[in-house]
Amino acid sequence: MGESVLRGPFPRVDGVLHCGDVPLPELARRFDTPLYVYDVRHIETRVRTFREAFAGVAHLLAYSVKANGNLSILRRVAALGCGADVTSGGELYRATRAGIAPAHIVFAGVGKTAEEMRRALDLGIYGFNVESAGELRRLDEIAAGMDVRAPFAIRVNPDVLSPTPHEYTATGHAATKFGIPLSEAAELYRWATTRPHLRARGVDVHIGSRRHRPGVPRHRRWVRDLVRRGAVPRRGRARRPGGPQRERCRATARARARTVHRR
Repeated sequence: MGESVLRGPFPRVDGVLHCGDVPLPELARRFDTPLYVYDVRHIETRVRTFREAFAGVAHLLAYSVKANGNLSILRRVAALGCGADVTSGGELYRATRAGIAPAHIVFAGVGKTAEEMRRALDLGIYGFNVESAGELRRLDEIAAGMDVRAPFAIRVNPDVLSPTPHEYTATGHAATKFGIPLSEAAELYRWATTRPHLRARGVDVHIGSRRHRPGVPRHRRWVRDLVRRGAVPRRGRARRPGGPQRERCRATARARARTVHRR
């Protein structure tokens, strides 16, 4: 637990690339190429590390299916008690087929169709991460037609420009197309309190980087104001830690957990 969970699972030993303890040239000779190889023990270790670090926090550890939709991997993370972060009806199907409980699935991403929303509501997923006012209104209409309550979180744009490997992956500043500005999101949350078929789960924020310090105090005050107004629940859940994580990122699961505890 003292080591970074971001260390790669493919070390070079005496110049030979390995997957865990297995030399990859040996697998290439045995199975031919192209060949996709995954280190299940490394995946399990990462899941256990986050589980232990966040043991004192109500959380949902949701694997990003768009990162790798291999059913064998999905079945393994399902067996470990993980949920799923999906961005399409196809990913929703793969996640449930792999045995991930709908109540542990978050539906994120832009462009959700009415059919996908209905299917997700019918399954009873944990919630939708909503990307626009139009999407929230559509979700409200569909939920009303089904006579169910739709759980949701609004993806807010915190207007934080954070260093990323490429400019296109910096998704949290005002010039991007992602998320809803804080002022507009606050109004949407207030509007949602008047809709009997909507239920706020929390707030969704993503800036395209592992760095989370810039702007935190302002956003904490913003969320606390929503809680005080009854627009979002007092306690939410920590969602997936993100997609692929790079070695140059020095954050550890424990450090992230301490940050969540302090908030």
